[in-house]
Amino acid sequence: METSVISALEFNIHFTIPATLLESYSIAVNACGDSSVLVYASFLIDLSLLVADFMKFKTSLVVIVALAMGLSIPIKDEAGEPNQQAERLASS
Repeated sequence: METSVISALEFNIHFTIPATLLESYSIAVNACGDSSVLVYASFLIDLSLLVADFMKFKTSLVVIVALAMGLSIPIKDEAGEPNQQAERLASS
C-alpha cells in the first residue's frame, strides 16, 4: 500500500550512505585533516557492512562509533612520531 502511494506521488526516496555521514561528522569534530582517522573509521564501517548483526543499527550510529574509535586510537606516522590526532588527544 505504502509503495503504491509513494509511486503515485512520484517521491524519490534516497538512503544516506556511510561515506557521506563520515565526511560530515569528521568535519563537525574537526578530524577531516587527519587522513589516518578517516581511513581507520572507513575500514570499521566497511567491516560493519559484512556482519548482518550490524543491520539493526542506524547508519548514523555506526558512523559515529567508527569515528569515535578512530579518534581514540593514537596512530603514529611513518617516522614513529605521534600524529596530529594523538597530539590532540594528549592535550585534552
